[in-house]
Parts: sequence; structure tokens; C-alpha cells
Amino acid sequence: MSKLKPCEKCGSSNVSVGVFSDALYRGLCQDCGHGYENWEYSGEEAIKAWNTRPIEDELRKQLAEKDAEIAKFRAENEKLRSMLFGYVNNECNRIENNRGRGRDCACQKKSLKKTASAEERQ
Repeated sequence: MSKLKPCEKCGSSNVSVGVFSDALYRGLCQDCGHGYENWEYSGEEAIKAWNTRPIEDELRKQLAEKDAEIAKFRAENEKLRSMLFGYVNNECNRIENNRGRGRDCACQKKSLKKTASAEERQ
């Protein structure tokens, strides 16, 4: 037989499937007395009925979907970060090359203005 989930009412793992009348089976919590109203014709059917948790199953499905969405966003974030760092490195190399030739670029001027204004604040 399959393993029974804990009781959905009290959380106890003291649950069992038993024969009650005329070979009908049902899951029952030994601690709180919770049991399903439906009677099943086999122990396996009773276990399946006991372990069926529609709300819990739906929440697990939604969590799996959200986890997949998060993984997608993380991959996209990493791709964008890589592109950004590539762009920044290219700009830094361009600036360094232009400095060596005695040229200024807009990026260098902005950087110098930010540095100058930061020094003025101190």
C-alpha cells in the first residue's frame, strides 16, 4: 500500500485505512477522528481518496509555475547584466583609447563632471 499523508485537519500522522462494513474502506485519523465520507471498494482507492488534496495540489502547481517564471526572469536578468557589462567595458576601452589620442568623449566629460561635483561637495 502507498503511504498516507498526515491528517489535513489536525496534521497527525496517526492515520490509517480500515475496513468498516461490507468490505468498504475509508481513511481515518486516529487522533481527531476526521475521515472522508466516501467509502471505497479497495484499500488503494481509499488511500488515493485520503491523499487527494485539491487545494494543496493547486497551490503546489501554482508554486511550480512561479518557480519557473522566477528562473526565466533570473536567466533574462543574467543576460541583460552580461550585455550591460559588455557595453560598459567597451565604453571604458573607448575612453581609454581616446585619452591616449588626446580626444575627449561625452562619456569622459560626464564622468569628469560627476567626479568634480563630488569633490566640491566634500
